[in-house]
Amino acid sequence: MKRRDFIKTAVISSATTVNCSSPLINSFVQPSPEEMSYTILGKTGIKVSNLGFGSHLSKPNMADPSGRDKHIQYGIEMGINLFDIYDHTYFQFDPMSKSLANHSNTIISLFMESKEVEKRVEEVLRIFSREYIDLYRISANDYEKLDKLLSLREKGKIHAVGIVSHDEESLVRAVIKYGDDLDYMMIPYNFVHNKALPNQQQNSFTTFMKLAKKYNYGIIGMKPFVNEMLLDFAKENGYVGGSKDRGVSVPTAALRYALSTGVIHVSIPAMNSIREIEENLQAIYQPKLNPLEKEILEEIDLLAMEKKWSYLKPGYEWLEQWIQPGVFYYST
Repeated sequence: MKRRDFIKTAVISSATTVNCSSPLINSFVQPSPEEMSYTILGKTGIKVSNLGFGSHLSKPNMADPSGRDKHIQYGIEMGINLFDIYDHTYFQFDPMSKSLANHSNTIISLFMESKEVEKRVEEVLRIFSREYIDLYRISANDYEKLDKLLSLREKGKIHAVGIVSHDEESLVRAVIKYGDDLDYMMIPYNFVHNKALPNQQQNSFTTFMKLAKKYNYGIIGMKPFVNEMLLDFAKENGYVGGSKDRGVSVPTAALRYALSTGVIHVSIPAMNSIREIEENLQAIYQPKLNPLEKEILEEIDLLAMEKKWSYLKPGYEWLEQWIQPGVFYYST
């Protein structure tokens, strides 16, 4: 199901099934740049909006650069300053360089996909007309490229170097090897895949989170909706426009959870329409997860466990290792 259809259904359901005066339902806040909240991304010292643009794009947006540009300009107008940009899958360097051309204060986050690291960095600097790239990451086990990125950071070509991985062991090995030389990490984080949560129920993932805190890494949360799979699962099981819908926006609640637990500094969902941006901004404007939202997230989480996480499409099975059954709430 397309996210715009999900939003339309949620809005209609909220208006028809829930008393708008209910204290459990947060009222809609008109988007405004004054409402945006920011944080310092750990030791990077970079000030980022708590909501950033993820790199995944819908096919219609890939085929409509002018439409995508409107989304980007609207996001910037509302105070979003972090943009994760993929080129090897979505070919976004050229259109995004045009969208960000007059916004030199925006933060660019990239993944190193090329074998020729130095050449690629110079190319990217030229494309985006910048003196340095704010955030450049590499797979946690690709030490050769990581060493080159660190060298380019010393030359002022990159501000902060980070790591990303599909598995916790690779993250731990990289952190033990590089320690304070690294600046940030990117991990999947949402109300189902929350094994990184440093709650009272200790698990193997506590190790790398303790190391991340020790070195004051910036932590970027990716896949807050698991590429829409969690939202589709919620819809299919009646949590939007169905028997279990109580007027709660599942995307907004999911973002509130991710940002309120104190694990990540910023969440970067894919946003493919103005309406999606507006809905996601609500989690920033009213960050506290209310009891009804937590109840619904717990129900979806337990249902996902019962169904053996069948919502995960081929190629995303690796996310199973990030699952911690039960929506635990933690706040620093």
